[in-house]
Amino acid sequence: MTRQTQSRNEMGEEIVERPSWLLPAILGAITVVISLVFLYRYFGPTVDDLAGNTPTASIATRPIAISIGGHRMVIPENYTQFPRDRKAGESSGVSLYALLPRFTPFTLRTEDEFADNGPDSRVIHIKIEAFRSPLSEEERLERIYLGRVRDASGRLGPAQLMRYEFADQSGRFGTEDLFVGQLSDGTRAVFMCVKETAVIENPSCRRDFSLSDGLEVRYRFKRSRLEDWREINAGVVALIEDFLAAGETQALAGPGG
Repeated sequence: MTRQTQSRNEMGEEIVERPSWLLPAILGAITVVISLVFLYRYFGPTVDDLAGNTPTASIATRPIAISIGGHRMVIPENYTQFPRDRKAGESSGVSLYALLPRFTPFTLRTEDEFADNGPDSRVIHIKIEAFRSPLSEEERLERIYLGRVRDASGRLGPAQLMRYEFADQSGRFGTEDLFVGQLSDGTRAVFMCVKETAVIENPSCRRDFSLSDGLEVRYRFKRSRLEDWREINAGVVALIEDFLAAGETQALAGPGG
């Protein structure tokens, strides 16, 4: 029990004498609190960490059943890039990644390859969203992109792609090249590829398209792999179709399936 001693001074006023260890104890407690605040600030989870918005790889293969834009799908956890996408149920979109050319998911054995962001990286990033763009891929090409290029006839690029250079006055498109390829069904695939510069030594290419009503897909890969665009595009579509097929199978099996 802590005791305080009492005495009186020459004026007869009562003096309360506190233990000699009390002040050091208070200072010590303040130091501990400040240290904890410091440690949490620099080493504790951020708001993004708590919300699941920090990229965090997973080796788990647990199937995650989600619905995007009215489409059911089942995705193995080790394809997901963010913890926020590892919750079953309705979702506005998921961010996935895999290794080319076989679209293999994350494993401990491939950890270094998934961390590689060099110009020859085999990582492909895929975003599936419940969003319907006001313009289709073909409409964006005709109404926006081709109206901003130097020469609308273009020139032949790698792997039968038509290459177009944007004009100087094309604004934000000036840092990119446009590539257009013909798919087996007669539609055109549009790739926007960042130019390689002294600052950007590992540029990427991306494609945005609608896979079906209510399901938008965006994927990107390193520009050095543009020659494999047909295989890459077919692999992306096949991977998502596998996820959709698994979703349909689960739905048919019912709650106990």
